[in-house]
Amino acid sequence: MTPDEKPRFLAALSVLGDVFRCDLTAPAIEGYWRALVAFPLDEVEEATQRALETCRHMPRPAELRALIEGDPADRAVLAWGGVLRAIRRIGAYDSVRLDDPAATEAIKTLGGWPAVCQGSCTWTRKDFLAAYEAVVRSQVRLDHATLPGLLEAGGGQYTTHQARLGAGPVPERLRLGEGQRLLGGGS
Repeated sequence: MTPDEKPRFLAALSVLGDVFRCDLTAPAIEGYWRALVAFPLDEVEEATQRALETCRHMPRPAELRALIEGDPADRAVLAWGGVLRAIRRIGAYDSVRLDDPAATEAIKTLGGWPAVCQGSCTWTRKDFLAAYEAVVRSQVRLDHATLPGLLEAGGGQYTTHQARLGAGPVPERLRLGEGQRLLGGGS
């Protein structure tokens, strides 16, 4: 959210306060603002609407964040679906950049992109889901790093097998999810 959107934010928060008969002090409003400022206003308004529909008491900022972000287990399953699509589309040789930084970090903990691509689907899925949930719960600052494929990890050199097959030039890095949210649920 931006400071210009604060009046709409205050309106949504005021509705919650009125419905749940909760007097919102200036420090409490500031606390909600600080906890939710990183999210787009539309998502905050959707979360306040869901809180009206599902909560029995005034939701704390962390509860509104959970309504926006979703359950870590559900997010992990959605992210795994995106990872499977990337494995099928790109494979272990090319590098990939995922839009979901938690998925990127989970893949790093499992040994990197080639290891995930070449692992047993059943066990890799189980390990990915656990790693993803741990990353989300840890709340560490994440980045959108590129996960190197076998070609990039090997300095961009062809393997002997590829050279014998007369493979063309080394493909450029591929980016999944450009302009769309491939991983992490949602659009």
